[in-house]
Order: sequence, then structure tokens, then C-alpha cells
Amino acid sequence: MEWFLLQPDPQLPLVRIYPQDMNLISVIFSKEKEKIPERSAFQVKEVPVYGIPDILFSPILMVSELFYKSVQIYHPYVKAKPVILRHDVLLLVYYILLLPDIDIKKDDFDLLHHAYDVTAQERMIVSLDLAESLLRRGAFGFHMEEVRR
Repeated sequence: MEWFLLQPDPQLPLVRIYPQDMNLISVIFSKEKEKIPERSAFQVKEVPVYGIPDILFSPILMVSELFYKSVQIYHPYVKAKPVILRHDVLLLVYYILLLPDIDIKKDDFDLLHHAYDVTAQERMIVSLDLAESLLRRGAFGFHMEEVRR
């Protein structure tokens, strides 16, 4: 099976997001996603004219509902924590996916999962099937690089 590394699209400006709860900052930077409370609120400082991308890489990997539902097609039991993004009167629900970690260098991909978190980075690796599904649904805000194995 072919695999792709999802990375921020260099053509798009970064969306700046900050946690509203100062205690949440230490949890986010420790990369302990399990400890982030559901419905945590994040403040969006700048919204680009094209809208907010379907995947946000910083300060923590978050995905839109469209992205989350695409992952659920291949992982019906994937765990996710909903978070709220706030900009003025705009409220959006994004999801922090609790995916298994993988080290690209160890090459320990298996066919049980179609998406992985990249160890020690805010990146995601997806299978060819999931990548095609995301593109068909019009997800944007990332570019894909094939993982050489």
C-alpha cells in the first residue's frame, strides 16, 4: 500500500490559533492529546479569505468535520476530541484525532490503520485510499508527499 505524509501547504498563510485557557498551553506543548478536555476553546486570530483549512498543524494537529468523517470511513472507531475554534461570532468544531503513532524511519506500517500520527511531529501519514477520499471531498490546507519505503 502507498502512504502519504500530509504537511502544511506552503502556498497558504498560516492560521494563527491560541488556546483560551492558559493551563491548556502546557498540555498542548507536552503533546499529550489524551489530557486535552473535550470542547476546549481556541481563539482564531486571523482567518484567511479562503476560509479555515480542513487540517491545522499548529499548535496541535486538528481536523475539520469533513476530514474527520473521511477518516471514519476507514476507521469507524477512531477516537477524537472535539474542540471549538472561535473567531468573533464564528464558531467551528474541529477534532483532535487520537491516532496511533508511527516512526517513519522504522517502517512499521500495517494494514489495520489508514492514518497515523508521525512521532515527535505535528504531521499525519495516510494511506492512498484515505488521501484519494480527502481529495474527492475537496479537503484543503495540506500537500502530500509520498513516503518512500
